[in-house]
Amino acid sequence: PEGLVLRLPLWSGMEEEYRLASGGRDFRADAEAAIRSEEPVGAEVFRLWTELRSRRYRRTYFDPIAAWCITNGIESTGHLLCEDFPPFCARVNGLPLNTLKGLTKPGIDLIRSGTGRNFEWITLAFVQSASMTNGKCGTAELFALGPCDLTFTIMRKLYWLCALHKVDTYFQSLYHHRAYRFDVKDGYAMYSSPTQPWFKEMPLLHETAKEAARWASKPFRCDIAVVYPQRAIGAFGVVGRGK
Repeated sequence: PEGLVLRLPLWSGMEEEYRLASGGRDFRADAEAAIRSEEPVGAEVFRLWTELRSRRYRRTYFDPIAAWCITNGIESTGHLLCEDFPPFCARVNGLPLNTLKGLTKPGIDLIRSGTGRNFEWITLAFVQSASMTNGKCGTAELFALGPCDLTFTIMRKLYWLCALHKVDTYFQSLYHHRAYRFDVKDGYAMYSSPTQPWFKEMPLLHETAKEAARWASKPFRCDIAVVYPQRAIGAFGVVGRGK
């Protein structure tokens, strides 16, 4: 339709990969047919395209880094973008569980510190799944979006929630030194900076982190499992769609 923009990253050999994976279908023809339809997002062509893109992401980026790290006796860790919203996560990472498992020590960015209705339980489940698959506890970047009056009580709670999801390494992130514009990171101060009035009390927090880390490595049993709809959200991994 007029005014509709759709950008699809391609790479050399991608269309042939699609042809083989789809039983001989043509990617451009399928994509154009999906775009012309009333419901272009969610089409099978985009699900398969996301899966192929995810495999290439692992093969060309994550796997070589992980192999180098293993050879040199260090861990590869970090976090993905948009972990808390499955369609966006598929948009930028391909199949996110497949991508995250490419790290030797899987990680997350738990940017929200409150545990209310919008808490990132799905982000914690990400790292738990990857850790149980890799057989190695994960990492978490914490406290990135404050709030600016974050207390030790909230910090300790986040450590223990991470430990319950097999995370034993905690990076204390930065926070804004202003109480507004939390989504634009143009001003930072460290939580663990000597400029903080309670800096001398930090060892109390560190002891909690060490205790939580010890529990994170304990055996884990799931009595109830909720399956992450990875293949389904792949069909929504379309980049830059909009007028």
